[in-house]
Amino acid sequence: MDKNFTQQWLDAWNSHDLDRIIEHYDEHVDFLSPIIQQMGFSTEGRIYNKSDLKEYLFKALQKYPDLHFELLYELNGVHSVVLFYKSVNDSFSAEDMEFGSEGKVKKTGSYGNSTSLLFRFDKRYGLCRTGSRKVSRTTKAKRNICNEKAS
Repeated sequence: MDKNFTQQWLDAWNSHDLDRIIEHYDEHVDFLSPIIQQMGFSTEGRIYNKSDLKEYLFKALQKYPDLHFELLYELNGVHSVVLFYKSVNDSFSAEDMEFGSEGKVKKTGSYGNSTSLLFRFDKRYGLCRTGSRKVSRTTKAKRNICNEKAS
């Protein structure tokens, strides 16, 4: 993964430049998102290749002309990254991306509402504790995310 990947990915999405966006994904990407289902593009909410992904993204950018991502937090893994961000209508979203050998996104899961996002945040990283409001103190973004769940 390129150390500048996150900023390049955000800049591409916020520019609405389809070619810049699609260049981040592998030819045989496995792309999972609830928006795919909501838009009626695929009943299983999954896309398995770059050409279908490009078609879907074209339609999504038309449907959401004011789309803008604001990064809240980045978690880096081995050949992977999870990005938490504000998305359409100030909703919380996340992308869990795994990179192939060429540094392109090979597999990604998108989580598009605060309930599913926070459940996965808590379960996967153990940073929020439901009910007690105990939160990792490393960033304001994580505290805001965890407090959103408690509200």
